[in-house]
Amino acid sequence: RLDLGARGDACRGMALLWGLFGGSLVAASCLRASVSAEAATSTCRSTMRCEAPVVIAGPMEKNVLSILAAVVDVLEAAELPHFLDYGSALGAWRVRAVLPGDADADIGIILGDYVQAAEVLRARLPAWLEVCEMPLEVGPNESAAVRQLAVRRREQPGYSSISASSPPRACHEKPNVDLYPYALQPGPAGALLERADLADR
Repeated sequence: RLDLGARGDACRGMALLWGLFGGSLVAASCLRASVSAEAATSTCRSTMRCEAPVVIAGPMEKNVLSILAAVVDVLEAAELPHFLDYGSALGAWRVRAVLPGDADADIGIILGDYVQAAEVLRARLPAWLEVCEMPLEVGPNESAAVRQLAVRRREQPGYSSISASSPPRACHEKPNVDLYPYALQPGPAGALLERADLADR
């Protein structure tokens, strides 16, 4: 659970409140700009400046960042609230990029916007990317509300990274961008965000 009782400093990496309390998704905008090494001069959504230097360690991180940039472009064009999550929020805070060694990026989306986000991404992502679904998580007492989605590169025509006897490529295989659905729940200090794709929440 993520406590949303206090509003954070968005351009310093924890841009979690866009669309909830009038905040803005700044960290993803800063990360997206770093694809073309412009983050140091990129104006963020909240008009604050990204001051930390950009650190992109290698080909894997650049690959993840290119997928993240495409996803953020589509979500922002559709004006769908979203935020950096987990290691991606930490990477925005520490290095203004994907953390060195990370093979994925993480974006959170409010549950009420999740179906629309999936539809928009399927319709508008560049042809080299696709949306896939994780298996529905089922626990002993309850099931998850929705399947978690991810965005990954499509297999190139005429080329497969798996042999004919191998199982199909799993949705969770890296590199990808994980899209986590969050339900708003009442909390003692305001609202709480709770993952809706987990069986034991």
